[in-house]
Amino acid sequence: MRFYRGVVRSYDSTNHKADVLLVGSMSGVVLGVPVAHHIGGELMVAGAACGVLFFDEGADGVVMCTFEGAPEAWVTPALIDFSPATPAWFMETAQTDQTLTLTPATYYNLSQAITVPTGRTYNVLALGIGEFECTVFAGWNLDYVRVYAGENAVGLANCERHNAVNQRGTVTVAAATAITSTTTFSARVHKALDQNTEVIHRGSLVLLYWEATV
Repeated sequence: MRFYRGVVRSYDSTNHKADVLLVGSMSGVVLGVPVAHHIGGELMVAGAACGVLFFDEGADGVVMCTFEGAPEAWVTPALIDFSPATPAWFMETAQTDQTLTLTPATYYNLSQAITVPTGRTYNVLALGIGEFECTVFAGWNLDYVRVYAGENAVGLANCERHNAVNQRGTVTVAAATAITSTTTFSARVHKALDQNTEVIHRGSLVLLYWEATV
């Protein structure tokens, strides 16, 4: 094996290969040299000093490293803050009784805006949770929790069916969506039929969000 100093002349991001000018006894430009997978394309700029390893005399080589000078950041600050492994999060819980209507209504303060920088896309996982009770019974009814992104319902409406007075139940709904601009998420509650008195006693909104990567 032989290891040579080189200078990057050009880089092919599609095939992850480079044209390299070798320095020394093998002086000359070698075309289409594979670049090791641990080297990001951001480092393969024209003029960058590099090391090329040849396995056997006359055999193809591989760019093993770049050096000299400080490289540009491989990862943007936003990616560090919003990596899929450690998403940012929001959680709020309310415990005040609210009587349901037929129209979806935000349960007290269960809403939160997620600010998206220009040109970015955020993935959002939202959970809406509600604890309902039928306080006056006339006939069966359904109670719903829905998660909204702005004015768009992004979560399927899960429901709790009540068949008797004082019956209680908990509803949890999950929604996954992508947003490209600042968006307010909310947990909204309502009932299906205009009968009974249906009340939500407690609810929560949980948001996990991170920058989408291509």
